[in-house]
Amino acid sequence: HKMTMPGGTHQLTARYAGDATYGGNTSAVLAQTVERFRTTTTMGRSATSTNLGQALIVSAEVLPDDPARGTPGGEVAFLVDGVAACTGTLQDGTATCTLGSLVPGAHLIAAEYGGDATFDPSGANPVFHTVDSSAFLYLPRITR
Repeated sequence: HKMTMPGGTHQLTARYAGDATYGGNTSAVLAQTVERFRTTTTMGRSATSTNLGQALIVSAEVLPDDPARGTPGGEVAFLVDGVAACTGTLQDGTATCTLGSLVPGAHLIAAEYGGDATFDPSGANPVFHTVDSSAFLYLPRITR
């Protein structure tokens, strides 16, 4: 009998029910490990820098190292300065997310694919992103 199993270790047994001549029997347990397929994650973004209050759209593409294995599914976590900021669900190998309310300064943004039953996790090379506050005009309220 042929079957498809997800990645991981599985416990297999064979069972013969028996017939009029031979009695039934069950085999010893066999541990079978199915390796998941490797992936590569790359990240993109809508801009290398934004102004204070401007949203940043980030995307991640997750590709199998062997395209014949299909398309990875699951989710990609986007991190800002090492902290999870949002999660995108893969659709045709791509996940997107909108990051808003980033504080002024330099930030390190990363994307991490968590893997699924068939594909291994992978992470994109992190990128630096700058939020500029100089375009933000602050007018103090003056009272008499």
